[in-house]
Amino acid sequence: MRNSFGQLRDSEGGTVAVIFAIMVVAILIVAGIAIDMQRTVSNDHRLQAALDAAALAGAKTLENAGATDAEITEVARDAFTANLLTGHKDVSCDAAKITILRDDGRVNAAADCAFETTFAGLMKIDSVTISEQATARAAITRLDVAFMLDVSGSMGGSKLKDLQDAARDAIDILITDSTGDRVRIALNTYATSLNAGDYAARVTGRTEEDDDDDDDDDDDDDDKKGKKGKKDKKGKKSANTCVSERSGYEKWTDAAPGDDAWVGEKAGACPNTSVTPLTSHRGTLKSSIAKLKAEGNTAGHLGVAWAWYLISPEWDDIWPTESRPLAYDEANTKKAVVLMTDGRFNTQYEWLQGTSDMQAKQLCQEMRDKGILVYSVAFEAPWSAKKTLENCAGSTERYFEAENGEELADAYKAIASQLTNLSLTK
Repeated sequence: MRNSFGQLRDSEGGTVAVIFAIMVVAILIVAGIAIDMQRTVSNDHRLQAALDAAALAGAKTLENAGATDAEITEVARDAFTANLLTGHKDVSCDAAKITILRDDGRVNAAADCAFETTFAGLMKIDSVTISEQATARAAITRLDVAFMLDVSGSMGGSKLKDLQDAARDAIDILITDSTGDRVRIALNTYATSLNAGDYAARVTGRTEEDDDDDDDDDDDDDDKKGKKGKKDKKGKKSANTCVSERSGYEKWTDAAPGDDAWVGEKAGACPNTSVTPLTSHRGTLKSSIAKLKAEGNTAGHLGVAWAWYLISPEWDDIWPTESRPLAYDEANTKKAVVLMTDGRFNTQYEWLQGTSDMQAKQLCQEMRDKGILVYSVAFEAPWSAKKTLENCAGSTERYFEAENGEELADAYKAIASQLTNLSLTK
């Protein structure tokens, strides 16, 4: 009996040893697989971080309108590689695939990585492949801005030169090689009235027959009516391009010109320079500014209205295709006007609508209600003009006073800097 029990014990001991050995192997395999799983999670996090960095670097480069797709791709891949180098050395990754979505202002980065397993190889899992992607949006805001420039008689001499210099400086700050066509500027000048230029017929409802009638008028008749009487290359006098405010139901809106919404036609003096629709071409804008001439009274409300019209999407059929304003609800867009005067708004035509400064304030309120940022600059202006422009801005942060040319330049630079910050953020 004793021998039998001893043999049983020896047999049980051997079985336990075998079971123990099997359990140890199983535990080691499970532990090894756990280690490989942890490596997978760690490598996946590292890959995701590298792709995040690549997408962000690419999106930042996309903010420069002059950057090519090849340059953006190179920057993104360099960021991807640099971040991977801080991870495990046994991971092998393909080059990151960079997709640039310019219309949406986004950059996508994707990549696959692989690494060899350790214990998982015992279960015929020799390697693990991980795939991730990341997308970043460029901090791009498109900006439409209109400058309203006072060229009334009191702006003569050095004051006009100061205004020209200040406006040119602001243009150089706002429109650069990196902004491309994302920043566009329009100009209008005003005095006794406003010169609508080539757009006069389309906004006043004038027909071709009306223009022909104007051509038939003699010089004496033109003098009586106060028309300019300018001649084109063929010797014909051009149609009157001076306009006044519109009346009626749409007098305080930016509704497109049409029945019951035509702009008033003013047979009288207006600036020698006409409106310049939205453009990102600095040369075009500076050329218009160089031609400014100071004369006449101050119909400031006309300048306010046309600053709005130049950036209003309701007027997109009036302006050239490349100058059509952005929609009010278009994503990542801002609209602004910069108003300027050196004197009291003292000339109006629709008396039942109030004085020029009263009409200007109403138009400014309507613009602000549309989400348009209104900036204003009072240049050596009297108290009444300052109050009108301060009211128009609706905020002390967007209202500036300048008592000399240097302060005027500083005001325009400050406004341009504020607008530049808007165009570089979401």
